[in-house]
Amino acid sequence: MTNKILTILVLLLLAWNIFLTSELSIIKNSQYSDSDLVTVEVDGISTDFTKIVEENRNAVCAISADGNISSGFAYSQIGSDVYVVTSYHGVAGAMRVDVIFNNNYRVTSEIIGYDPYSDLAVLVLSSPYEMPTIAKGNSETLKAGEFLIAIGTKGTADTANSVELGMVSYRLRTILNSIMIEDYYQEYYSSLIQLTASLQKGYSGAPLFNMNGDVVGIVTMAKDNENIYAFPIDEASYIIENIINDTDNKKVNLGIKGSFLSQMPTYQRSSLSIRIDEIEGLYVEKMTASSRAALYGIKERDIILSINDVILHSNTDLLKVLYSGAETFDFKILRDNETISLSGIAHD
Repeated sequence: MTNKILTILVLLLLAWNIFLTSELSIIKNSQYSDSDLVTVEVDGISTDFTKIVEENRNAVCAISADGNISSGFAYSQIGSDVYVVTSYHGVAGAMRVDVIFNNNYRVTSEIIGYDPYSDLAVLVLSSPYEMPTIAKGNSETLKAGEFLIAIGTKGTADTANSVELGMVSYRLRTILNSIMIEDYYQEYYSSLIQLTASLQKGYSGAPLFNMNGDVVGIVTMAKDNENIYAFPIDEASYIIENIINDTDNKKVNLGIKGSFLSQMPTYQRSSLSIRIDEIEGLYVEKMTASSRAALYGIKERDIILSINDVILHSNTDLLKVLYSGAETFDFKILRDNETISLSGIAHD
């Protein structure tokens, strides 16, 4: 009797196992039927970098000035007039300047203005089409170590829209430049973005994009100990807009190199015998031999607190005054912890 019961139990277990196996097979087949299979083809890999290039490369162009190749970009369009920004030294003295866009669309342009101190020139061309233009960023917020993308030309027209990845080495470094004006050299200080990037000569005038896809600088091949620099878009915008709007608000070059107290660490202010609680103003470190600031009575180690009642908290405040077109400048200076006032004519 016991053997008979065991045999029945074994047969029942075997039947149950067969049933479970059958059910699992049905469930598996229903989950992974051929109709549910999807074939995926990978056509390249998109990243933040590739998106920025794809969205902006049609606004970037090669510039051919009597055969000399440099870079540029469409800054804005008003009606059929397209305004293109490039490097001044790339087009200076040229008889013919052609702009070549990404799709080999080639248009002859006219130089409508330039600023040799910033190495910027503005071209205008006529187009019946709505052209892609760049989005302007804020170079004041750049940080050392931030990635930037340059789109430009390596040196020949067929290398247009080449891409280089770089990094902000120094957000705003002031270097001493010189330029030939009316047969003699003029020295001046220029505040530029210092780059860590491998850029060749043809990249002059190329836009620098941040990771938001906004232009924050324009490549200039001004070099100091073989460093590569870009002119910050914040200041470039003043120059470009003045040229486009035919406004004669030229920058007043004070001829000074300085640091803003708001950006100085406490220990640096202390080492310069500046009050710890003094955080507004521009500390004058150096002056050129023919400095205009000297004509106003400004000296090295002075702190320029304000100009025409504009408190100097950052470079944006300083640019606002220097490009304002004001006829006179009224300075409030801190010298040896004593506040003094100075004034003078803004332009000769």
